[in-house]
Amino acid sequence: MSSFRPGRALGVLVVAFLVIAAAAAAVLSLTLSRDPVPMHVRWAPGTTDGERVDLEQRFHLTEGVVTEGRTRAYHLTDTSTDNIRAIIQNPRVEDTSDLNRIRFRPAFKYDRERRLIFFSVVAGVIGAFVVLLTPGISHRVGLRRTA
Repeated sequence: MSSFRPGRALGVLVVAFLVIAAAAAAVLSLTLSRDPVPMHVRWAPGTTDGERVDLEQRFHLTEGVVTEGRTRAYHLTDTSTDNIRAIIQNPRVEDTSDLNRIRFRPAFKYDRERRLIFFSVVAGVIGAFVVLLTPGISHRVGLRRTA
């Protein structure tokens, strides 16, 4: 068996990870949906229709439909952290759904940016190990015997 070369193996892993993660990010940036994020807002008691309409415009909430009592379903067109923080912290907003109240981001299933990063990293890690374990590469870094 040829001797294991940790420096070469690490180099292969890093280069393969970077190339595959970048390719995955490019593909995902073209394919992941840019649609508005569905979410719900329960307005605080005493919120007038005029205040609600003003807040809907300020927060970029569209297609509001009453679902129950003071709760409305919306599509959120501005998913920036600042906008979501403003929605969650507004005293006229009693509760929300499908928003991460800690990160001030859409729920993961709707958060395009976090999904792009997560799936690109996963693809890069898996791909890097697949590359390392291919017969020609694994032989060069000392993981396989010479025939």
